[in-house]
Parts: sequence; C-alpha cells; structure tokens
Amino acid sequence: MMDELTPELNEVCYCGSGEKYKYCCEEKDRIPTADIRTIEFKVSDNSHILLELGAPLSNDDQEAFLAILDILSLETPQVDEKLIMDLQILAEKYHNPFVWENLHTTYILSGNLRQALTIENAIKTRFPNGFYTRFLKSARALEEKRLEDFEACFNHCANLPMLYPKRKVFHSSEAKMFHFQWLLYCTLISDLRRAESHFIPLQALLDEDDPALAQAREFMKALRKQRKDIVLSNRQFHPG
Repeated sequence: MMDELTPELNEVCYCGSGEKYKYCCEEKDRIPTADIRTIEFKVSDNSHILLELGAPLSNDDQEAFLAILDILSLETPQVDEKLIMDLQILAEKYHNPFVWENLHTTYILSGNLRQALTIENAIKTRFPNGFYTRFLKSARALEEKRLEDFEACFNHCANLPMLYPKRKVFHSSEAKMFHFQWLLYCTLISDLRRAESHFIPLQALLDEDDPALAQAREFMKALRKQRKDIVLSNRQFHPG
C-alpha cells in the first residue's frame, strides 16, 4: 500500500525546461498496476507559446502586443487609457485567448473590476476549453467554497499533459497557476499526499523570493502539522 506521505505518481519533477509525469495505469477496479508510464514535455518562458494558441496576429500587431507585454511585465506597470484602448482593439480584432487574458489583467491593474468581470465572462464564452477559462472557473469555485466543482473545472485531470494531450510545450505561467491552484485545493480538502505532488514542481518553477512559494510552503507546513497531530492523536488513543 502506498504511504500516505508519498506524493501521487503524477508530478515527479521538472528537469531543466522540461517536466516528467509518471502515473499508474489502472485496472477496471482502480487497482494500480506496476505499469508506470512517463510523459515528457517542455516548460518555457517564451510568450510566443501562448500567442500561438489563437488566431495569428499580423507582424505589426504582434510587435505592438509584445511591447504591451513588456510594460505589463514591469514590477509596477503603468497602465493608462491608451494602453487599455490599444489592447482592447487587438482583442476585438483577433480571436486570440492570450490577448484577451492580458486585457483582463490590464483592467484589474487599472482598478476597473466591473469591466474586468465583463472581459472574464467574454473569455469564458469565447474560449470555453482554454486554460485561462479553466483557471478562472476553478478560482471562482474555490472562492465560493464549491470544492466539489473544482476538479470538474480541469476535467478531473491533475496534470497538464492529460488535460491537453496534444500539447508538448506549456508556458511557465500555466504550470505555476495550475499547480498552485491544485495545491490550494488539496490544502482545503486536507489531502497531504496530493498536495505534495503539486508542491514538488512548484518548488522548481518559482523563484526563491516569489511570495507564491512562501505561501505554498505555509500550505504544506499546515498540512504536515495536521497530519502529525492526527498521528499523535491516534497513538494516544491506541497506545502500544
């Protein structure tokens, strides 16, 4: 029997710019067999990966969009009406999820939460199977404590290549959001073993000074303490 502290055979490690997943093939009664398969794919910081998931932009528009991304990537991005308008025009011109995602982020940064919600709903309608749509829906499910709906947001897939089997490259932001969201969920349902399987790749993906890594460590610290307290309690109840 698998030890409760052992991570699922799911997320194993990030190897440089790639990740390896291992999982057990299951029989009809959901009993794991010894057949362990490995799925390998790339994780990259190149924004073109996300840009290529939708309708292609013209050379001029792509150059303009990448310039906007440079501004939004600053520690304190200066979001003004012109930047918002330029991004709005690009979003309306192209059926491209990455453009719409950044428009959503820009409205949040500007403090216009009402318009941000309008864009969020538009994204869910335009790109129902997109990763960002799944992320928005899962975040809303956690916020509203609808934990039973969380896994359905990701088609009950706890790793990226099973969610999108045709993709061989993922952007690092997708991997970070995915694993952090699952870690939060596992924390809320007090599932230490599954939480470990998402914490492992997060440690490799996040910079040491990233606040998200500090938060992830706090989640794991709380879960491990909870686990320890349960073990100690059981020993006291069943001495010897």
